[in-house]
Amino acid sequence: MKILFSSHNDFVELAKILFAQGHQIAAIQPGFRDVLHGLEIKTDALLDIVTQEDYLQAAKYSAAVINWMSRVDYQEMPIDPIMRSALEQNIAGFTYSRIYDLSSFVIALSKYRPDVIVVHNDVEPLLRTAAQWGAANGVPVVHVPHSVYLDAGRGAPGTDVHDIITASYIAAAGPFQRKWYEIRGMPPENIRETGFVHFDKVATVVPNRKLACHLLGLDPRRPVVMYASSWAQSTNLLGIHNGVQTYYEKVLKAAKTLEMAQFVVKCHPSDRNLGWHVEKAKGLPNVIVTSQHLPIILQATDLLLSYGPSNVLMEASFMPQIRMMVSSGYEGDPEVVQTGENATPEKIAALLKDSLSKQPVDKSTFRIKYCGPSDGNSATRIVKYILDVTKK
Repeated sequence: MKILFSSHNDFVELAKILFAQGHQIAAIQPGFRDVLHGLEIKTDALLDIVTQEDYLQAAKYSAAVINWMSRVDYQEMPIDPIMRSALEQNIAGFTYSRIYDLSSFVIALSKYRPDVIVVHNDVEPLLRTAAQWGAANGVPVVHVPHSVYLDAGRGAPGTDVHDIITASYIAAAGPFQRKWYEIRGMPPENIRETGFVHFDKVATVVPNRKLACHLLGLDPRRPVVMYASSWAQSTNLLGIHNGVQTYYEKVLKAAKTLEMAQFVVKCHPSDRNLGWHVEKAKGLPNVIVTSQHLPIILQATDLLLSYGPSNVLMEASFMPQIRMMVSSGYEGDPEVVQTGENATPEKIAALLKDSLSKQPVDKSTFRIKYCGPSDGNSATRIVKYILDVTKK
């Protein structure tokens, strides 16, 4: 069976299992093919099969689409006048290269004819095209989401790009994500709760707080507070604000008054605001900032505070010693303390001190809700789902 993957770290485990079972593996992006080759997993790169004649055909497809778009009467569209003007003046130049790339991709899909496609999202242009090609050609497309999407900062269903559903099947982490996709129109029978491969890595960890503190240069005799920062959610206008900066500055002021605690500020490894976080924390001896080493930091952490309802709380739910706190979000989950988006530094400090004085609560209900099956075998379940959908 030919199984085509998009590029995502979690898919390495899936490819390992499927390759060992004798299936043919292919990658949409050449870079992911190279990663799998490094692990001795023979992998095809989809675009390697596209010839010069195919690229010429893609150019013809693109020209035909641009020709059609140039005849559209944008004056009839109920859109902002500035956007209308931009479409009328720039649509051909803006879209030609993108349509050409997608046309080449469709040609490659049609030549390779995978039996099933696995994507980590189905909304970005290339992967959405893969999902739509699958729908048009009777090829199942399994969406294995790269995170558990939460509603905070995104608005009502249908107002954010993540609300678009183009894949034919979804491997949901747990009950919360299943319901999230059902609300957005995915048939319940096309969703299976499998857990996340990402959570397999923490499900079997036995925390060693003393060793983790040693590796991070922290004092195991003093409490450790991890602050998970964030960035603006720009896929929806509601998410574009300065809350990330404002709240972080308040956390630093709270840290300044809690000298007995050690703070580890964890930035997202894919974001580009690490330098700004470091600069703001200068002069605070009880604060360190990093974008790496999350598994080690979690083992050292006594209390996790995040800006908004970060997925990192889901990983933290596997660590029995961690108390969980957010600026806002997870309002229906009693395991999580909310400070409030507009909390003062004094209130944040008081809540941190109060939570550290209490024993950690049981987080199993929270974990099952968001993470689903948490036994370290999610990869095996997802592989079974991928193979099962090809039999329908």
